[in-house]
Amino acid sequence: MAGNTEERTKPAAGDKVPAPGSDVSMGSGTRTILSTMPEVRDASLKVAKSAQRLLSIFTQDLEPLVYGEEPFLEAIKRLVLARSYAKVRVLLADPSRAMVDNNRFLALARRLTSCIPT
Repeated sequence: MAGNTEERTKPAAGDKVPAPGSDVSMGSGTRTILSTMPEVRDASLKVAKSAQRLLSIFTQDLEPLVYGEEPFLEAIKRLVLARSYAKVRVLLADPSRAMVDNNRFLALARRLTSCIPT
């Protein structure tokens, strides 16, 4: 997770800060501050499950504690296999770290790529 921790935890002027664990609609125009790993995992899973056509991910190195968890991988697999037009795009800030580790997300991506007609 990139950025200055202090900047990420302070709300901008006028931002509404919901209580931790509250259910906020993704399109409501509010921002949710995620401060713990379980909150990040839950939010990532919620976004992956709600994706219909496209899921874009920007991450430092496909953090295994977020993107390597079975529920997240299952949501990605369902998205890609259920819709022939669905896409998952990933932009890595440091791809070397993801390539060195035995990353479960990359292993799934390789398997799914072989299942998808080009």
